[in-house]
Amino acid sequence: MSQQLRLFEAPEPPRAPGEVWVARGARAAEALLWTRVDALLAEARKNPGLLARPVRLLVPSRSLRAHLGAALVRRRGRSVAGVTVQTLHALACEILERAGETVPRGTPLFDVLAQRLARFEPVLRKGLDDLVDGYGAVAGTVRDLLDAGLELDLAEAIDEALATDGPRVASKAEVERARALVRVAARTEALAPALALGRASTLLRRATELFAADPARVLPYRALFIYGFSDATGVATDFLQELLRQGARLILDHPPAPGSSTGGMERAFTERFAERLAMVSRFVPAPPPRETDPPPPRIERVEAVGAEAEAREVARRVRALLDGGARAEGIGIVGRDLAPYALALRRHLGRLGVPFSGVAATGSLEPAGRRARAFLELLRRGEEVPADRWLDTVAALGLPGPAGARRRPMAGLLVDLRLAFYSLGAGRLRDVADLDPAAFLREDRYALPIRQGLRTAAAAEEGGDEGETYAARRRVDGAQIRAAVRTAGRVRERLASWPEEARADEHFRLLRALLVSDLGWDREAADTGAVLAALAELEREVPEDFPLTREELRPLVVRACGAVGLSPLGGSGGGAQVLNVTEARGRTFDHLFVLGLNRDVFPRGIREDPLLPDDLRQVLRRVLPDVPIKRAGFDEERYLFAWLLSGSPAVTLSWQMADEEGKPRSPSPLLRGPREVQRAPSLWAGTDA
Repeated sequence: MSQQLRLFEAPEPPRAPGEVWVARGARAAEALLWTRVDALLAEARKNPGLLARPVRLLVPSRSLRAHLGAALVRRRGRSVAGVTVQTLHALACEILERAGETVPRGTPLFDVLAQRLARFEPVLRKGLDDLVDGYGAVAGTVRDLLDAGLELDLAEAIDEALATDGPRVASKAEVERARALVRVAARTEALAPALALGRASTLLRRATELFAADPARVLPYRALFIYGFSDATGVATDFLQELLRQGARLILDHPPAPGSSTGGMERAFTERFAERLAMVSRFVPAPPPRETDPPPPRIERVEAVGAEAEAREVARRVRALLDGGARAEGIGIVGRDLAPYALALRRHLGRLGVPFSGVAATGSLEPAGRRARAFLELLRRGEEVPADRWLDTVAALGLPGPAGARRRPMAGLLVDLRLAFYSLGAGRLRDVADLDPAAFLREDRYALPIRQGLRTAAAAEEGGDEGETYAARRRVDGAQIRAAVRTAGRVRERLASWPEEARADEHFRLLRALLVSDLGWDREAADTGAVLAALAELEREVPEDFPLTREELRPLVVRACGAVGLSPLGGSGGGAQVLNVTEARGRTFDHLFVLGLNRDVFPRGIREDPLLPDDLRQVLRRVLPDVPIKRAGFDEERYLFAWLLSGSPAVTLSWQMADEEGKPRSPSPLLRGPREVQRAPSLWAGTDA
């Protein structure tokens, strides 16, 4: 009996130092991962007690998480127990939950706090006060410093380094600005806990501390594989280092350099990351090339005139692959920036009957999106907002009825009211609120300056004789105009009485009153409920007693509602995968199409931070080694391109030789070496498809 019990007892998790396994390309990295996972699953079949502690796969994105989950089930041919695939954020949240702590909230307010503190710095105030949203640039630099691990204890050493070595690489004004930014970042980090604010770096730092103190309690696992990471912020790297100290295994991809005749690998981008990992783990280099390694990809090149023609050619080729029996989910359509291609891809893939799905890519605005953007413009411009834009925010009007006032949806009223206000010269919200309906209503109606339909005169009317046929003027009910004018007046009064500064809960109360009471929004309606839900989520993130000005409130609302009402691009995961490069990182494909290989698109344009240039960031690295260098973006672009080529046995590269207007466009400098280029058919040419 005791022997049977021991059979089902899970052994202690490994505590030997972790390892970093280097792989040559995405396909080799994924094959290495599955080899290790298969061995662990075989052990669990022999001893089910091992399932008490899962095998964890840690990935950087939701896209890669979905890919690995689907690949594992497809590989095994059935569901699999004992394997957990998590993002870094999800893993950190689990650690805090197991430790009995709550996840930090208040992430949106970090930028607000940083901008407030920046206004106390004379050097920053002198250069940014006169700019529209000038302090918005401060928030990005502060985020870089905090993600690199800046704390109040390091501020003095960093300031000394800037004061001593900064003048050698930058002007006096640039050095003083950099010192001010470091002070702002340090004070932001120091004040945030007192204000009950947290962000991603706060979550990761706390998860690192809890895991280091008691790893077995806060994160049980049998094996932990870290996959898909080629770089990370300083705080995230600290977390990964702690995982490696407790026996995790990290797979680092060094893909073959495109066009290299010596078998070189792209490793410049991962150099800093690898140095940090080498401090706590043992590196296992990639084995020398073998005959069993994945072969180099078969590459085709296509040029087109305009994004429409490029998208149509890709859709035609995908349709041909599907007709030949290719698996739809194994086809990837990847772009550095999908925005110029999103609608064209949806149109041409849909016309050819190609199933497809995006992750974060979005299509056109839905009714909820148009309503949300009209609301954001109302907040920004107040009573100066155009009348027709204000009407887009109104969901229902309060009209009198036999049983008292009732709300009538704007459907069917919008066009008439817009025409009425145009003809009355009420171009803005304040003009509508100032209208006196009694001055222009006749028989409780207002005649629009348009005619609609034919009518026979019963008596002399409309300037004609009895029995004459005439075109009747279109009219608007006076009750509707009075209701719209009353609504405009209430909205103007609400905005005028809005305090310049108030507690967060008071601002959110006023927002709800504006939307629900004044504009007639309904929490259950499809076109208004999404915005109200986004605002409710923002309210949960912000401490109710946190003081906010109106100027600070607007960016928070814009960020919360920015993605509301954007239609998804395609389905919910099935079909060809339409991804940007970040979402595609770590994934493999049977067939891959890379769109938009034009100069300044892929590779993207790299610009230094105007407030903290790279030369001064290099000085900061002597004390804060994980400060990002913007020029390293060139290495990142080369790495991403090399990784894409290694992620599929068949790759099609496409770019525009000219835009839709015929203006020439330069191909990407990444397209080196001899080219055998195919020309996509003109957009107006007939195709067999």
